[in-house]
Amino acid sequence: MADLLEGIQKEIESLKQVRDELRVKADLAKMETRDQWEVIEKKWQSVEGQLKEINKEAKSSASDISDAVSLVLGEIKEGYTKIKTHF
Repeated sequence: MADLLEGIQKEIESLKQVRDELRVKADLAKMETRDQWEVIEKKWQSVEGQLKEINKEAKSSASDISDAVSLVLGEIKEGYTKIKTHF
């Protein structure tokens, strides 16, 4: 009986250690995801501003702005895809 209890206690200690390690990894993943989100949000805000510019300057430099917006939209899409892998 003592051997059984000792075995159970060892298993509990082992599971506690795994649980603690996973908690740390989950917290780090949350921070990494949050950091990625902030970077992408800044790009998103930039895109919104550039879209306003496209409307203002549709005749003269719309092509240049459109190319820049397309590039940033691609980066945002890639960032969202990376974040989705965390869930």
